[in-house]
Amino acid sequence: MADEIRRLGVMLALLGGCASPPKAPEPGPLAPDRRAAEAGIDAQIDRELALHAQRVDHGDPAERLQAQIDLADAMLQRADRIKVTRFEIEEQRRSASGQVRADLDRLDADLAAQHAQWIERAHAQFREVLASSDPAADSVRTKARYGLAEVLTVQGKDDEARAARVALILDDPDDPLTGATLLQLGDQAFNDMQLEQADALYERAALFDDPGVRYYSVYKRGWVAFNLDRGQDALNHWFRVAQEARRDPSLRSLAAMAAKDCVLAYARVGRPERAKAFFERLDPQLAPSLLQRLAQQYRNEGRADDAATVDDGTRPAATEPQPAR
Repeated sequence: MADEIRRLGVMLALLGGCASPPKAPEPGPLAPDRRAAEAGIDAQIDRELALHAQRVDHGDPAERLQAQIDLADAMLQRADRIKVTRFEIEEQRRSASGQVRADLDRLDADLAAQHAQWIERAHAQFREVLASSDPAADSVRTKARYGLAEVLTVQGKDDEARAARVALILDDPDDPLTGATLLQLGDQAFNDMQLEQADALYERAALFDDPGVRYYSVYKRGWVAFNLDRGQDALNHWFRVAQEARRDPSLRSLAAMAAKDCVLAYARVGRPERAKAFFERLDPQLAPSLLQRLAQQYRNEGRADDAATVDDGTRPAATEPQPAR
């Protein structure tokens, strides 16, 4: 492994196809701005790979372990770029035939192999950091374990990834990465329909300071409650996210989703005649569209009278005719 690290700078130059994924034959035209942006991203990743490899080989020994983590992260970024390229190729393969299709198939297979190689290299870096007996390893072990869990997930080794995440939580329960890890475990439990376990994990994750982790956890607790037929709890969770998360520009899309989901919960536990006041308190700007969604939800459920009540409540009040002056 040490020899591989020392040779990595040279390998990046020799394996140009790995450092910068090859383009599909005759790709569809890209706008100049997008083409420049894509090239800039790839070039930046290449620079980071070379820089971190240099730090590992010739940098300060006290920072070598952090350099390995940074190198592994850059490797994962390169793998992600290859994944994007493969997706674009798949779009072309759908309409291709003959020699063009054969060329695209070969290119995709080559990119799949490159993707696996970058993931495996990142895996090796994280493993080496975790195996280190250097006292400095204590300060970066949580980052390494977090990265290793991500790699194992990409490799489809879900049980090993879960074990790595559990170990991270047990070893460093207060680290900010623990909040994100609890969230990941919660999502895994939710997807497996282990709803009570998911709720407990989301509840713990919601205690961390990161707003993204906190509000996403509360949002997912709403879905847990909804699936457990606890409509009022779901409404409370989604109401909180819709009101509080919109204050953060990076979370406005989450807040908007929570507001829309409030319609589902309100249809279960709310009173149609009070819907207008509720949704105007939730979000005055979104209230008209949310009330339309609620009325449609009632109609979908065969509740025509409730839908009519909501519709009536959203119509402007009639005004008395004014006498001519």
